[in-house]
Amino acid sequence: MKRFLAAAVALLAAAAPHIARAVTLEAQDTRVSINGFLDLQYTYMDRLPVAATPPATGLVSQDVISTLDQDRMNLIFKVDRDRFRANVNIASRRSFRTAEYHSHGEFEIQEAYGEYRKSQAVKIRGGSFLVPFGIYNEIRYATSLFAPVVLPQVYETLPNYHASGGAPHVVPEEGNLMLSGIAGPGVARLSYAAYVGSGDRNASGTDQNEDKAVGGRLTLLLDQERQGLGVSYYTTDEGGTTGRRHHVMTSADLRAGPWGLEAEAMWLTTSRDRYDVFAYYVRLRRQIGPATPFVGFDHFEDDKNPIYTEGMQRWSAGLGYEVNSNLYLKAEYHYHVFDGAAIPSDADRAHMVRLAAIMVF
Repeated sequence: MKRFLAAAVALLAAAAPHIARAVTLEAQDTRVSINGFLDLQYTYMDRLPVAATPPATGLVSQDVISTLDQDRMNLIFKVDRDRFRANVNIASRRSFRTAEYHSHGEFEIQEAYGEYRKSQAVKIRGGSFLVPFGIYNEIRYATSLFAPVVLPQVYETLPNYHASGGAPHVVPEEGNLMLSGIAGPGVARLSYAAYVGSGDRNASGTDQNEDKAVGGRLTLLLDQERQGLGVSYYTTDEGGTTGRRHHVMTSADLRAGPWGLEAEAMWLTTSRDRYDVFAYYVRLRRQIGPATPFVGFDHFEDDKNPIYTEGMQRWSAGLGYEVNSNLYLKAEYHYHVFDGAAIPSDADRAHMVRLAAIMVF
């Protein structure tokens, strides 16, 4: 299977200069499309505070990280026929950020679902899919071009957070049955989604809890490009020492000419005080021909986590450049500040640089 997927990527890469981001086949009333992206990234990061390896206690400094790797790959297969759509999203992650959770180069089915579209106002989706919680959760695996290479902390926390006992998913991921649509005429339209799911699963892939996940999202759309103001909610019972989790997020995606502003704030609480997370970010970008410079600020804190008890701040600046419709270059700089008396003095400030070439097909 892995060899087949690698061969498919190579074939699409060879064809990339001659196509516009996708391969599309049409026959009568059926349309089949294949698209996705493949990248190469270099990452440098200073020492980070991490939990000491038992029997030692407290926090220590993690070694400097310098990696050159193929980090992200997604292949998205879609079949449209009349009012029906089938979607399969195959993903691979190969970076240090996920090495402790996934085998190096492992392929996985990120999404696999079918959807019936009665109208723009009524769509029914079933299978396994990323729940529409926040801005990036709907698009982050479809393409990396809508976001910087480094996602906001609410979507992709640093590995020291998980290793020190943080939540496995700050933003929820999987849903199984959803009703969604866009209602209302004119400028002020309302996008809605209501869904249920299995919640977190155990190592064998079966339900981890009897109490299923429930969530929804409402967005006031301000134009045809889906910018607007939104609110998301998700809850599930993780059981064990965590109990019920509650996730709430407010979002703003605003644009004016070449300018774009994204801002979100998220709260995660648990009934047994395992996690208590508050995080937010703001990102401002401007389109200048093929270039898109941006600046941003992130804040992440978890009252129950030894590294993030008093919060971490991250200042960001970067530049994306569209070489052509199939190749993008990105460069980013991030400066992290960890607060708290327990943070090692040589790890309370961390510089991070990421360079990436992204091929889109």
